Amino acid sequence: MNKTLTIVFFLFPLFENAQLLNNSDENKIFEKIEIEAGFPGGLVKWKEFVKKNFNFTRVEKSLPDSVSRFSDTATIQFIVDKNGIIKDLSFQKGVTKTVRESCTELFRDSPHWQPATQCGCNVSACRKETFIVQIDISTGKRLILVR
Repeated sequence: MNKTLTIVFFLFPLFENAQLLNNSDENKIFEKIEIEAGFPGGLVKWKEFVKKNFNFTRVEKSLPDSVSRFSDTATIQFIVDKNGIIKDLSFQKGVTKTVRESCTELFRDSPHWQPATQCGCNVSACRKETFIVQIDISTGKRLILVR
């Protein structure tokens, strides 16, 4: 009996927190969470996906003929909802239109992400990604770095 009460005493706060989380507002966005949302397969797979799918051609076609080297940095804040769907992309100021369009396309075409978890439940969470795009027309080099 004493052991049962001790176990209930220690486990009750866990169940209580989980219950509070389940009954909370479904639209709540978490900024601090236990396990962050992530791309399926982790950072290595995300970088592979970005390198394979970034639309360099769109960016190159938008450049004036006089430009032989191009560089742009896009920092994107977005929400990964509790189902792993990317929502509400927002870019820092100063990102070129074509880089913004190509980054938006990446997120639109990506598979569902693994959602963040809090108290063992999937939750919507805020994330940030930074892409550095570099193109050298004269050498044909194309580079996108993910941070």
